[in-house]
Amino acid sequence: MRRPSSSSAARGVVVTIGNSSEQDTTFNARTLYGNGAARIHGLIVFEEVRSGRVGARDLESLMQLVLDGKLQAPISLRRNWTELPMTLLELEQREYPGKAVLRIGP
Repeated sequence: MRRPSSSSAARGVVVTIGNSSEQDTTFNARTLYGNGAARIHGLIVFEEVRSGRVGARDLESLMQLVLDGKLQAPISLRRNWTELPMTLLELEQREYPGKAVLRIGP
């Protein structure tokens, strides 16, 4: 996030989602006010869904961005739901990039 507001509109919002690597993020704070007082919003998806701020319409919009090729959501593996414990351990240990998709059923 070297230049967080370089592509945001005046008074826009730069949203940061996740930091599973726990690496520090640095940027030049001047970029926030150099483009019309942009703001940074840290988003935690589970909290947004729980609070009702994010719902099906928002998730549908994200899915459309993926379908249109404007947002990438790489899937590293697909497994049965019964393999959840192993999958969570591997995700925690960052054994692969991207997402894990778990299916319910055979």
